[in-house]
Amino acid sequence: MSATELLSQYIRDRGFSLKAISNATGLPPGVLYPSLGKTTRRVLRADEFLAVCAFLQVEPMLFYQPDKEVLHSAVS
Repeated sequence: MSATELLSQYIRDRGFSLKAISNATGLPPGVLYPSLGKTTRRVLRADEFLAVCAFLQVEPMLFYQPDKEVLHSAVS
């Protein structure tokens, strides 16, 4: 799962409103709904992702899942 998908799941599990997130962060609904709705059709840009995490008061690294293949090849 991507960081955007994990963030989307976090938001749904905790019942946050995308409208409230949009109002608080200034990110347009046209950005949030395709990114954080039930199906992720758009990956959030870094600044958008960080703005949502700041609103939620959650550490962005919580949603980071390293790709084991990339990490393995970087060590080799």
